[in-house]
Amino acid sequence: MSKQVILSEIVTDQFKPFWIASKKKEHLRYVLKGGRGSGKSFHIPMRILLDIMEFPVSAIGIRKVQNTILKSVYANFKGAANVMGVRHLFRFVDSRLEITYKPRGNKVYFSGADDPDKIKSIKDADFPLAIAWFEELAEFKSEDEVTTIENSILREELEGRFVPDSQRKNKYPFDYSFYYSYNPPKRK
Repeated sequence: MSKQVILSEIVTDQFKPFWIASKKKEHLRYVLKGGRGSGKSFHIPMRILLDIMEFPVSAIGIRKVQNTILKSVYANFKGAANVMGVRHLFRFVDSRLEITYKPRGNKVYFSGADDPDKIKSIKDADFPLAIAWFEELAEFKSEDEVTTIENSILREELEGRFVPDSQRKNKYPFDYSFYYSYNPPKRK
């Protein structure tokens, strides 16, 4: 039998405003900064896993360099699922860098952005790709690299709040959420 986990007991004070705003889906973008061990890369996967469980959407975890994902972004999701006591609800496929929420089938994908244009065509055949996490944002060379990826995801047409009214057809039960995490540089 699993131990019941109470989020308020594992959410640190520093990130409580993030949790309140991200639960209400108040914004399109959420930026978390902090040094090593601050918890930013722990809180974002927890938020994403909760959204995946609650809503019929898929997500993508992105880092600039593909070969750093398994031991960073992907591992953070495993750790978050363990702490939350929900690991049994997810199938982790290390060889494909893919996580599937077993009850519904929506997924978390992972990609390196060594070439941001390669991410343009990423899709989930069954669920809209509505969540993105850009880990170690400072690794990206320019804002254009990030914008290219964001625009590829936003074209999915969720019909949510962040899509202009003139383009809406239906209201989807979830709106886009983009998360960014980085360590503030020592020098400006």
